[in-house]
Amino acid sequence: MNKRLVKYISIAALSLGAVSTISQEQNVIASEVSVTRISGETRYQTATNISQNVYDRAQTVFIANAMNFADALSGGPLAYQSEAPILLAHGNSLRAETTKEITRLGAKKAVILGGEAAISKSIENELKNLGLSIERLAGETRFETSQIIADRIDANSNGSTAVVVDGYNFADALSIAPFATWENMPIYLTRPDKLPNEKSLKKYYKTYIIGGETAVSKNVEKQLNTPTRIAGANRFQTNLKVLEYFGSRNGNLIVATGMSFADALTGSTVASRQSTGILLTRNPQLSYEQKEYLYSSRFKNITILGGPVSVSSRIETQLEEHENYTSKLTPPSTSDGWVKTGEFTYEKDLGGGTMQYWSYGEIWTISGGDWDDLIDDDTVYGNHNNE
Repeated sequence: MNKRLVKYISIAALSLGAVSTISQEQNVIASEVSVTRISGETRYQTATNISQNVYDRAQTVFIANAMNFADALSGGPLAYQSEAPILLAHGNSLRAETTKEITRLGAKKAVILGGEAAISKSIENELKNLGLSIERLAGETRFETSQIIADRIDANSNGSTAVVVDGYNFADALSIAPFATWENMPIYLTRPDKLPNEKSLKKYYKTYIIGGETAVSKNVEKQLNTPTRIAGANRFQTNLKVLEYFGSRNGNLIVATGMSFADALTGSTVASRQSTGILLTRNPQLSYEQKEYLYSSRFKNITILGGPVSVSSRIETQLEEHENYTSKLTPPSTSDGWVKTGEFTYEKDLGGGTMQYWSYGEIWTISGGDWDDLIDDDTVYGNHNNE
């Protein structure tokens, strides 16, 4: 049943000690969205908690550098093929929680992504002491490592399609990783203006380029067979383009921060197992385009990877309420007195000390105060200059 929800919140304004009355108006309908969060106090704990939520047992584990994405970006599809979680390591020893998880899984083999600069020899020896056999997939550069991983994927699948992404940024590779897994597509890393693996890529009948021409240039595109480019104006819009292009198969969605790589990397196998992709977000809240995508997709089961520092409580609430909008989110008309103040933010003076603010599809009415006095509490109000 449709109902109209109006929330009234009174808080002390910062200026003159005045009390501001704020109301937020939305048309809502009953929601049946399930939103869960898998997180830990550190990225290492988040990785082990993801593993625990997905795998009862695993013969193989993948070990990736927790602080540097270069060698790990291409590993998601191969980890899924191997029915293996991706765990994180850094420095000269494994974290206690990682060792405990390897033991719980009953793993017999560890696949190390990258050379000794990525995962040290001492960590390799520690894995051996746990009784694991070791396979290290490493080249002289990140591009050679992606080639080695691609060869392994092809040996298992004989695929005819590959993906090419910028090897110096992680977001585009993480956006495509779950879908690359579905189609047995290896992920090749490239320099923006030069293709390191041109000869190897010639064997593929079709290629997907993820990212714009700044990430993967026209010159690189010309060297690929039957290229299809999927790109937006930034990493978040490219992520949405990827999600829209490949789609979700069963109403599930994974959500992770797009500002760091670790949670999305270790969660890529979760997305693959749930036949969906990963929505990359940026705190404090969802963008206008993301909210519209959620509205049109109507996901029923959403899993957040990482704690509130990575994906805010504000975003979690927006995900829970994403079915609640009864019409698509369109910016207000400037002919009605709205003044544009940001890419997706508007304000209108109603007179008598009352202002209305349109922010990412939500309208806030504030009486007796100023919006800028109130936006510090991002978990409640968000930052209206976010995008």
